[in-house]
Amino acid sequence: MGPPYKQGAGPTPFTQQRSALISWKGSLYRARSACGCVLSRSENRVTGVRAVAGVNYASEIQKEGEEYGKEQSQQALILDKSPAFRLSPVTTFEAIAVALVALLPGGLYVWGFERKVGNWGIGLSDRLFRFCGTSALFHAVIAPVTYWLWATQFRTGGAGVARPLPLWLWPIILAYVAMPFIGGDRVGLATRNGQGWARLLTGPDPAPRAWDYFFASRPDGWVRLRLKSGVWIGGAYAPSDRGIASYAAGYPETQDLFLAETVEMDPDSGEFLLENGRPVFRGTSLLIRWDEVEFLEFSDA
Repeated sequence: MGPPYKQGAGPTPFTQQRSALISWKGSLYRARSACGCVLSRSENRVTGVRAVAGVNYASEIQKEGEEYGKEQSQQALILDKSPAFRLSPVTTFEAIAVALVALLPGGLYVWGFERKVGNWGIGLSDRLFRFCGTSALFHAVIAPVTYWLWATQFRTGGAGVARPLPLWLWPIILAYVAMPFIGGDRVGLATRNGQGWARLLTGPDPAPRAWDYFFASRPDGWVRLRLKSGVWIGGAYAPSDRGIASYAAGYPETQDLFLAETVEMDPDSGEFLLENGRPVFRGTSLLIRWDEVEFLEFSDA
């Protein structure tokens, strides 16, 4: 064993090694701290760069949005000053009302026509085609008036502002309603009387059945009927002295016939029984269904 070290004689080898280790650990800690500061500063710089770039991009987008908004505002102002864009948007109710008003002439014409000749519409689709076709023809005829009203009362905003319409528009509205109805009534009367010019509008054969074709003309004469049972019936298809008139049901109703006056018939030959050269009236009326009739013979009075 070596000689003992005396106090105050200087550092021992163990003390020197411990001091060197502590010094090395201190240097390592300072190096790590320095690296951490450098990395933290680098991250802060990168974050700062990204933040600046984001702010600049957002500013550019906001600037472009403001410019686009100004352009849209200017265009809206120009359109608002234009007369063609003064009317408010059309609602569903207004669209339906316009469609009904557009088809009104056709409906009034068919109504006036069928008041004279009967309900000759074959079905809903056929009647709709008549409505549309007649309305289109009517609007084609009055197109100049329609354009003039649109240009003076609607296109300039006359109907889009809160002010009363001119009083002189009232006769135009009355004519819009009355003209199709009167036209249909006149055409129906001409068809019933067999006038040739009416066929230009109704076609050569407007009646749906031979029954309607014959009785729509309101004939005046004598009728001889032979029933399926073999019985003969005769009468006058004309107004009677008692104030009632003969009548035949029209399409689409079931065919039946009302004779205002009946006369005596020969049961074998079906001839009229005459007295002083005139048929003998029985003073009675007759209503009979066509299903019971075998044939009908008509003679003008």
